[in-house]
Amino acid sequence: MTILRATSLVLAVSLLAGVSACNPSTEPIAPPGTGGTLYTGSWYMHEANGDPLPAIISERVVGVAVEKTVLDSSILVLNTDDTYEQRYWTRVLVTETLDRSDFVIDQGTYAAEGLGYRFTSNFRAREFTMLIPTIGFVETTEQMLYLAGAPRLTLGTYRLSRP
Repeated sequence: MTILRATSLVLAVSLLAGVSACNPSTEPIAPPGTGGTLYTGSWYMHEANGDPLPAIISERVVGVAVEKTVLDSSILVLNTDDTYEQRYWTRVLVTETLDRSDFVIDQGTYAAEGLGYRFTSNFRAREFTMLIPTIGFVETTEQMLYLAGAPRLTLGTYRLSRP
């Protein structure tokens, strides 16, 4: 069991290092409309739905148990060729006990739209938007969970600095 945890930790650190190495510097991307300037590089989520990470992004009752999904972290890497890669980590708690952890990787393209940007996944039917309300951070509206019923949206605040 200890070897499995150590292997998982080494894999996670290696993947994180790979994401960081993809864009060591930032370059401005032409702003759409009258929004602020977007920069390439690694953007780190600091808040989800107004709460600092880790944050609950979904809560529902399944049978008689309360299921909560907690977003632990999210990294959004923007490249100069209008492509992105996003990685995020969640935990699902059932009656406050860990049920599972999920690691999601998404990749796709982004383009200016209105006062922000529209991101389109290459992996699944997923699009999300980004606004640049002020210098130093961006806000996203995105579907991070795929649960039965209505889609649940997460409002994220990303910065170029780590939380």
